[in-house]
Amino acid sequence: MPDPAREPVRIPVKAVGPQSPKEPPKEPAKPWLETVPGLLTAVGGVIAAVATLIAALNAAGIVGGADPTPTPTSTATHTATATATHTATLTATPTSTAAPTSTAAPTSTAAPTALPSPTPTVAPTSTSVAALPWSDDFEDPSSGFAHQAEGESYVMGYVDGAYSIRLTAPEYEAWSLTDGVGELDDFSAEVDAWLAEGLEDNDFGLLLRYQDKAGDQPASGDQPASGDFYLFAISSDGYYRAQLFQGGAWRDLVAWTASPHIRVGGEVNRLRVDCLGPRLRFYANGVLLVELVDETLRRGALGLSAGSGAEPGSDIRFDNLLVRPAAP
Repeated sequence: MPDPAREPVRIPVKAVGPQSPKEPPKEPAKPWLETVPGLLTAVGGVIAAVATLIAALNAAGIVGGADPTPTPTSTATHTATATATHTATLTATPTSTAAPTSTAAPTSTAAPTALPSPTPTVAPTSTSVAALPWSDDFEDPSSGFAHQAEGESYVMGYVDGAYSIRLTAPEYEAWSLTDGVGELDDFSAEVDAWLAEGLEDNDFGLLLRYQDKAGDQPASGDQPASGDFYLFAISSDGYYRAQLFQGGAWRDLVAWTASPHIRVGGEVNRLRVDCLGPRLRFYANGVLLVELVDETLRRGALGLSAGSGAEPGSDIRFDNLLVRPAAP
């Protein structure tokens, strides 16, 4: 069966007038559509050649082939960016938390230490006659205190292996200084003391840092108008006090205060004083009763003191005196 696409197309001519005489028929011209199949065939050949060329180039790796690298590039960029961001964040966190290191402010909390330093900064050089420790058991009447002294209001001296101060007048204070150790600045002294006879209305204890304004230190005597000193005393009814005698007048540093650590009546009390610069500590039977600071007197002689109340007749005894360097 003939191919319709290749069959020549014939267009009839309609007569519109009287027919002219017939001329011999001519070979009709081929229409342009008849050339299309040839053109398509040529184009198909070109396309096939181009495809063959591309395939050859692709096989040679010149065109196409390996996957393009932009994807790995973008992946690497993403990874690097994420890593950098994470690292920066971690680094920034410790930096901010390092701020507490600046809380060295607690160092300023050392400022509230208001207590005086236990070590004196301007302690005078000691001129003690005897090296410390020094002691006196009062068995030897020539040990350093007044061997025997008597006045209108007192009698004092060595009695039965102890030192006695007996008051014969009311409201009277008498003392005896030792020249066994001379002047002292910083020291600790302790002694046994008790009421041997008389009323409990009394006082007795240690006299400290005595300075005689007349120039000479008397071995014993009544209440001096020319000397300055500290006095730590207790009473036989369970009280203690600390005083400064200066310029002929008494001043209470600690007024009479009751203490359960003081033995009453005729019992023996072990009294102790520590002098360290301006710091003064007073003890009874190993218990600290009071600690105070006073700048008035920094050195002087050591003595024993006793006083009477409203009624005379108290006989106070002292024994086992020990003087040694002050403990800080």
